[in-house]
Amino acid sequence: TFRTSRDVRMDVFDSEFHGVQCGSGAAVYVEAGSAVSTAWSVRSSRFSSAVEPELGHPSGCGALAYAFGVELSSASWSIVDSTFNVSSTRPHAALAAPLKRSIITLAASKDATGLTWAVSNSTFAMDTGVYVDDEDTGGGAIYTVVGGHLSDSHFSVSQSTFLGCKAIGDGGALMFEIIGDTQACSWSLDTVEFRHCRSESSGGSMCIHHESVARDVSWTLSNLRVMDSVSINDGGALQLGVGDAVGTVFNLVDSTFEWALCFGTDDSDCGGGAVSYQVNGHTINSQVNATNVSFHHSSSVGSGGAVQLLNNKGAVASSWALRNITFKSTQTTGPFSFGGGLALLIDHSCEQCAWETSGLSFEDTQAVDFGGGAFFLVYNDVGNSTMRWEDTQFRNCTSEGGSGAGLALVAGGALYDSNWTVSSVDCFGGRSGMDGGCVFSSVGSGIYRSRLRYFNVNATSVSAMRGWGGSLAMRLPGSTVDPAWNVSAASLTSLVHISDCSCTGCASQYGGFLSVVMVGSDTLLDPTSIPKIDYVLENFDLSDVVASTGGAVYASSPRPPTSILQDVSGRLSLTQHKPIVFWHSLVVRNVSASHVMATGSGGGAVFAFANMNAVVEDVDVQNASASTMGGLVSSSEVANLTLQRIRMRDTTSNVSGVLIDGEGDDMNLTVVDTSVGLRPFSSESNTSGLLVANHVLSAAMHNVSFVCPYGTQAVNRSFGWTQWISDVLASESILPTEPSIRLYQSRPFLGFNARFVCEQCPFGLYSLSAPRLEQHEAGCGGVNSSEPVAPLMGDGRCAFQASGSACRSCPFGAICSGGTDVVAVSGFWGTTER
Repeated sequence: TFRTSRDVRMDVFDSEFHGVQCGSGAAVYVEAGSAVSTAWSVRSSRFSSAVEPELGHPSGCGALAYAFGVELSSASWSIVDSTFNVSSTRPHAALAAPLKRSIITLAASKDATGLTWAVSNSTFAMDTGVYVDDEDTGGGAIYTVVGGHLSDSHFSVSQSTFLGCKAIGDGGALMFEIIGDTQACSWSLDTVEFRHCRSESSGGSMCIHHESVARDVSWTLSNLRVMDSVSINDGGALQLGVGDAVGTVFNLVDSTFEWALCFGTDDSDCGGGAVSYQVNGHTINSQVNATNVSFHHSSSVGSGGAVQLLNNKGAVASSWALRNITFKSTQTTGPFSFGGGLALLIDHSCEQCAWETSGLSFEDTQAVDFGGGAFFLVYNDVGNSTMRWEDTQFRNCTSEGGSGAGLALVAGGALYDSNWTVSSVDCFGGRSGMDGGCVFSSVGSGIYRSRLRYFNVNATSVSAMRGWGGSLAMRLPGSTVDPAWNVSAASLTSLVHISDCSCTGCASQYGGFLSVVMVGSDTLLDPTSIPKIDYVLENFDLSDVVASTGGAVYASSPRPPTSILQDVSGRLSLTQHKPIVFWHSLVVRNVSASHVMATGSGGGAVFAFANMNAVVEDVDVQNASASTMGGLVSSSEVANLTLQRIRMRDTTSNVSGVLIDGEGDDMNLTVVDTSVGLRPFSSESNTSGLLVANHVLSAAMHNVSFVCPYGTQAVNRSFGWTQWISDVLASESILPTEPSIRLYQSRPFLGFNARFVCEQCPFGLYSLSAPRLEQHEAGCGGVNSSEPVAPLMGDGRCAFQASGSACRSCPFGAICSGGTDVVAVSGFWGTTER
């Protein structure tokens, strides 16, 4: 015991302590009022004791205890090449053997500065049943606490092992607690192993807790090996908590975590089955970096089956970089839990932030809610920020109750002046209970001058069971511009660019491959005040894709208002307004699709669009079918629809519109250089109308053809009563009484009949030609709403003509089994009398 310890050195070396009994709770106990320029060391020593299980109070003894009351500065501790072992006298009886204090305790009541604390090449072990029974401290092996501020200090643990360390409080093996501010300090753990450690609070193996501000502080954890680590609260293996983080750096490198779990309680959940990094205040100019880390068989009741990165009051000028990380068989298990492998949560806004992930792998991970593999959430606005999510694999990931079987990216507020990029992502076997069988993205209240780019996203056997986007799903806001910004909506245009993607075996309710939906517009405000979003979707390779509506792609925005809420002489009133539906635009190009299907009433075997402009070009489709309407496109309230260079083979729509079934609002329709190969007619495919459009303002067609397969004939088939309430602006068909191409200027209309259908030649007949309905002239156009009864095709420039439509009688000496099947009769030779 010292009143003052100055320029003192105390060494314990080559010593053994066995079976120590102590009232003070430690084999070696040092107490000083103040310590300045003092060094303590333990080298090449062994401590061991056996604890007798008792009921009611702890009896075991720690090894080393250091207590300082007033001043602690320029002091150092080192523990080298030593062994600490606490056993139970009855280890197999499953009886509790509580310790009074941690194996090593360092407690400073006031401020501390200039400390150096190092443990190397040492082993700490606790037997079954042995634990530290003090919920106010923690740290089964080592507990360090500074009651005031801590500055210019360094803590390190290297080449050491912690076995079976347990504590009632935080940190099953290690606990560092700083009550005041922490400045210019560092923590380093290198080549450290934790096995079978437990905490009945947070941090199953280790906990570092800064109650106040951490400024210019770094934590570097490298070459950690954690096996079977459990906590009740956050961080089954590691929990790092900070008040405010200013200029901090957290590094996790070259480490492995296996079977790390946090269980939660009946009253609260827990986050981070293996690692929980939590900033309870603000994050400013700080970094989180993780490289070459693997997590196996981790789980949490709350968010982050393996890792939870949580900021409770927003972030400014901060970054997160995650590279080459493996998550395998990790999960969240509680209700409203997110991120089966990883959860990155910011419970406020984020300004000038950067997120970068690459080389991540998720296998057999699952979340009860959003993000079966990973979940990213900023609760409020994201501004002037970048996200790059690259080179990631999701295999057999599920989000049974939410969206994003692989990845869910959510900004709860507005997204402005920001760029999100998702590229080189592979998903296999993902299943989402709602939207996005691979990736789900959502913005809550506004998107302004931002770029969302998704490149090279490839999915196989993924589904969104009850929602949108079998592989990719995106929900964006339709919020208006705040007048206080004094900017026009046109200056805030954003871009969504999705390209070079593939999908095989994908399914959902809307958009078997992709769904892009704009939601939440203010329906009584001027729609021109909603910032425009340009969508570019290109270079897709799709096969075996199915949805109820929009077999491959579903895109929509809210229907604009028919009235505007205006302030007239201080009173709000509704002013009648003609709907505006064309301030959002969509371009789809370079799509190859095979075996695509729309099974529900919404139709659109390949595409379904609503409330936007749409251009579809350079599309090649093999085997497309719609149970109701729109073998290629089903559209609703589309202002401008353009189809260019479309090639379809083996196509059908069971009710109407083999190419298009469209309903516009003064729609401008253009179809150019398009060929549609029709499927042979059957009783299950009651094809009715090759192209059907309603509410057309203008239409133009050029080089359009509908082609039957070889071995069929083009026939007229009627399936019911036809009635429409409007003037027919275009009617040209094989049989004059039943048009194949129908354009209407006004609605409603009821019923459709089949027009041009392909029927296989029956037994005894054959055909080696392909019946066609096609244009032979330069094209047509010029419908004018002021002339409602003017015939669109009456001038002959765009008349459709049929050819090759008859089945032939079977040749003499041949057998015709139908279709193109023509073979010589067995034994037929030359000629014979008839």
